[in-house]
Amino acid sequence: MQADIIEAVKLDTAAVQKKKERNYELDFFRIVFSLLVVLYHTGDLSKEAEKMLPRQLGAGCVHFFFILSGMLMANSIVKRSETQNCAKSSIQFVLNKFKSFALPYIAAMFIGLTANVLLSGKGLGLRISKIFPELFCLYSSVVWMNNNMATWYLPAMLICMLPLAYLLYAKRDLTLYVLAPLIAVGTLGYMCQENDFRFLNHTKLYGALMGGFIKGLCGLCFGICAYTIYIRIKNAKLNRNARILLTFAEVLLYGIFFFSWFVVRDNKAIMSVMLMLPVPMAISFSGQSYVGKLFRFRWMKYFAPLSLDIYLNHSAAEKIVENTIPGSSYGMCVKWMTILTVIFVILNILMVKAAKALWNNKLRNWLTKPDA
Repeated sequence: MQADIIEAVKLDTAAVQKKKERNYELDFFRIVFSLLVVLYHTGDLSKEAEKMLPRQLGAGCVHFFFILSGMLMANSIVKRSETQNCAKSSIQFVLNKFKSFALPYIAAMFIGLTANVLLSGKGLGLRISKIFPELFCLYSSVVWMNNNMATWYLPAMLICMLPLAYLLYAKRDLTLYVLAPLIAVGTLGYMCQENDFRFLNHTKLYGALMGGFIKGLCGLCFGICAYTIYIRIKNAKLNRNARILLTFAEVLLYGIFFFSWFVVRDNKAIMSVMLMLPVPMAISFSGQSYVGKLFRFRWMKYFAPLSLDIYLNHSAAEKIVENTIPGSSYGMCVKWMTILTVIFVILNILMVKAAKALWNNKLRNWLTKPDA
C-alpha cells in the first residue's frame, strides 16, 4: 500500500511540475461557501429569515472549509520528503499555515474589536483582554473568548492540524487509511448522538474539549480521507467515457448535498450527506471532471482570495446591523450587512497592504540595521 501511494504521489508531483494550473473550480466553491456563511448569519438579524434559511447552513459551510483544509494539508505533507524530526516539521507546517493568513486575521480582529467597543461603549478592558487569546489562536480549544465571532474556525483548524500533521509525517499510511477515517466517522457519529444529528455548538464545552475543536478534528480528518480519493482519481488513466461518468457523479453528489440542505432540511439527511461530501470535493480537486472547464476564468483568481476576507469581516458588519437597526425588515438587514461587509473587506485589504509596506520599507530596516 505504501509503495502504491508513493508511486501515485510521484506521478502527481511530476504532473504538477510539468504544468501548474490553478484549480478555479475550488476557487469558485470557496467564494460560494463564504457567501453562504454570510447569508446564514443574516438569518440572525430578522425573524423573517428563520423559516427561509436552513439552520445548519453555516455549520455545513464551515465543515466544507475544514474538509478542504484537511485535503490540502495531506496533499502538502505527503508530497514532501520523509523527515527525521516529525515534531519539528509539524510545528513548522502549522506556523507556515498561520503566516499565510496572519495579517488579514489580525486586521479583522481589530476591526471586530473596534465595532464591539463603539457599539457597547463599555467593557473596554474585557474586550482588550480578549485580544491575547484571540491573537495567539488560543480560543476555540479550551476557552471561548474573542471579539470576532467568525474567526473561531481558524484557531480550531490550527490546533487540530498540529497532531494530524505529526501523524501524517510519522505514520503516513496508518493515518491516511486507518486513523483519519476512524476519527472522521467517530466524531461525526458523536455529534449526531450528542446533539440530535446536528453539528456541535463551537462555543460549548463537551467534556474537556470545545465543540469547535471536535468539529475541526472531524472536518480535517474527512479532508484527509478526501485526499486518498483524490490521489487515486488524479492519477487514473481515464478515457472520455470514464470522465463523463465522473462528471455526472460529481454533479449528482453536489446536487444531493444542496438538495438536502435547502429542500429536505432534515437533520438526519444533512448529516448523512456529510459522509459523502469528500467524494465530490476530491473529484473537483483532481481536475479529471469536465465540470472544472466551466470555471476557467482568469478573473476567478483575483476573487478567490476574497473568500477569506469576506469570511473574516462579515461578523463585524452583522454586529453593527444587529445593534443599530434592530427589528428592521430582512431585506434592509441584508442590504446594510452587504454594504458594511464590502467596506470592512476593503479596509482589511488596505490595512494588510499598509502593514506589508511598512515592514518592507521602514520597519525591517529599523529592526535589522547594524548599530553605528
